[in-house]
Amino acid sequence: MASDLRDRLQHASDQLKADGHHDLAAAVASVLAPGGWSKLRAPSGSTSTSNFPIYMPKSLRDALKKAGDDMDVSLGALVTEGFRAAVAGTWVPQAVQKTPKGGAAGTPMANLNVRVDDAARTELEEALPRLMEQVEGRLSLTSIATAWLREELGVEND
Repeated sequence: MASDLRDRLQHASDQLKADGHHDLAAAVASVLAPGGWSKLRAPSGSTSTSNFPIYMPKSLRDALKKAGDDMDVSLGALVTEGFRAAVAGTWVPQAVQKTPKGGAAGTPMANLNVRVDDAARTELEEALPRLMEQVEGRLSLTSIATAWLREELGVEND
């Protein structure tokens, strides 16, 4: 998948250069250069992100990762988007049922590690009591993240 993206970006750079858009071609080429990805990072101080581990069945983690790869989307960016949608009230997560620690017996569990925007995470933590009143049930950051990823990526429940 990554090499396919690299090939497409190289083709875009070549086409831009052929069409006389040398400045745009140079911008794409600079991202393709070794270490070029670092130029895509947000300027220092604009946003900060941190790891957010989501504990779930391994089969679900693998399905979410595959769907994200297939759609060429960042799971961390999707989780951040879901946090913001929940806080804004444009999406209402469903209350979750308590599951046994470690999941259902015999179900292999794993962490899905994503990087989320720290400000969005803090806003959701502050809004969580209001959201739980709204859905009249239990919610957590991980349940919200998992529900949003499933919905956005079209991954069914196990």
